Amino acid sequence: MEAVCIMKEVAPVKVPAPDGRSKIDDFWDPAKKMMADTKFLQSLMDFDKDNIPPAVISKIKKYVDNPEFDPE
Repeated sequence: MEAVCIMKEVAPVKVPAPDGRSKIDDFWDPAKKMMADTKFLQSLMDFDKDNIPPAVISKIKKYVDNPEFDPE
């Protein structure tokens, strides 16, 4: 869901890192809110995949380059 949040430009929340010294981005709570929207599925079907901003593409590159990623 992290990649979906990034694609839809949903901001993460900062949570304490496991080491307790810093904060990390967490997408789970924003993702739950996004999925609770009754129009969430329709928003995915209507997503303009042909006009994704370059900044978003660079952020999702780590997911697309993952060998376990299967777009089908």
